Amino acid sequence: MSSKGNQSRCSDEELASELLRDYLAKHFGGAPCCERATDDPPDLVATLATGVRWGVEVTRAYQQVPLPGKDELGSTEAVMANLTRWAEDLGVRTAGFRMRRYVLHLGPGVLSLTGETGDLFDTQWNKEAEARIRNHIESDLTSTLRGRGLWLKARGEGKGWACYVSPGGSAQIDFTIAQMLSHTLSKKAGMVRKWKGCFDQRWLLVLNHYPLADDDNEVRSIVQRLAQNDRSIWLFDGILWYSRAESCIVPVWERRRIEIA
Repeated sequence: MSSKGNQSRCSDEELASELLRDYLAKHFGGAPCCERATDDPPDLVATLATGVRWGVEVTRAYQQVPLPGKDELGSTEAVMANLTRWAEDLGVRTAGFRMRRYVLHLGPGVLSLTGETGDLFDTQWNKEAEARIRNHIESDLTSTLRGRGLWLKARGEGKGWACYVSPGGSAQIDFTIAQMLSHTLSKKAGMVRKWKGCFDQRWLLVLNHYPLADDDNEVRSIVQRLAQNDRSIWLFDGILWYSRAESCIVPVWERRRIEIA
């Protein structure tokens, strides 16, 4: 699994262990044992009630988009987290004088496709955007406030505050999924022969961190096409995908089924 710092690695592996344990119990019965490998790769070792041992590598899937205020790329997850935190803090700072319920939408929108995000959500943008929003709220305006990267709408009397964040990026969801998975699957498959330990089966578990990849059937079709074009992926016995919609993992490709078919 790509290193994002020890804390991130542990949280990913802990989540993966829990998901994998539930999946194996549901499909194979018993109480499977799932633990972190002492010497990775792979990241996890799962032992079924029958004694069959799975080696499971864990990786993330995310779209890269321009980071707000920076001349570099990052994950949609990071962009959403930063914007959400800023929006929630702004809600706290304006709570004392709000007389209406407001909905704040943040995100680069179409700007993320044209590369015009260099100064979006940087320190100066934050300062100017907050001043505009505060003035709008203090003036008790009911019209919609629109600006680069923001959209504020009053929703009636009260003090409510809701914020919604869009990370931007490609609107071509299937192309984006294929692009981010193509590199990941090939890279991880190339490491299989270097795995330490003996395993009856070798699996890849992909933790989905791309918010728009919510159609498991679409992901399954894309992975199957990638496997047809890249035989190195066949070094895995199968690929599991974390379904955000179902909060569980689902198989999106299995080599044995392909061979039988």
